[in-house]
Amino acid sequence: MGYTVNSIATYLDESIEQNWTRSTINEFNYLLRFISEGQFEYFSEDNFEEIAKNAEKLIEKIDEQLSLDILTEEEKFRISHTTAVGNMKDLKDIISSIQIYFNMSEKERHEKFSYKETLIDKVKNIFK
Repeated sequence: MGYTVNSIATYLDESIEQNWTRSTINEFNYLLRFISEGQFEYFSEDNFEEIAKNAEKLIEKIDEQLSLDILTEEEKFRISHTTAVGNMKDLKDIISSIQIYFNMSEKERHEKFSYKETLIDKVKNIFK
């Protein structure tokens, strides 16, 4: 495989500049399921590579949602427009980060993540 859940979690944390935790990422599972039309049920180390392969299509669908006056999430869950837009942008960031991670060479991944054991320990099981 050449990647670990920990290194992807670390990459997400650094690239998006937020403190991503397992529970934070899991909050976006329902949006991933919606945007992927059920192709992906949740974020998992077992599907990261497939998410990366389908990232362009998923991001296109997110952008379609963001272009709407009233987002589907906003309408279905009666949340504010600002919250719905923020959720979609966060989902886009997560998917984009996974895609970027998988576009890195094995050497780039090793150089970027091999020295981060203490941070990796913090997010050890983030996507399980």
